[in-house]
Amino acid sequence: MSDPQKTGAGDLTYDLVSVFYHLLQGAETVETYENDAGADPDLGGFFRRVREQYKTLAEEARERLQERLSSMPAAMADRKVDEASQESFPASDAPATY
Repeated sequence: MSDPQKTGAGDLTYDLVSVFYHLLQGAETVETYENDAGADPDLGGFFRRVREQYKTLAEEARERLQERLSSMPAAMADRKVDEASQESFPASDAPATY
């Protein structure tokens, strides 16, 4: 769970990103198991179906995330970029001289 005041993303957005990431990781992991099951076509088929379900759900999560981010007000995104820039490049740092 994220702090919306720190990240600019609501809890549901963070949760969606997390689910998307874990689905992709799950698909990658199960692909390894599918390859391991090469001599067992029944088990290999099972792992293939699991991987396909992960991929299908990951695609749905990606679409939902795109919808959610596209509906985010541009002003909110711009504000977060400005705040990040200020943190990365504080005005108090003097230029280096050599």
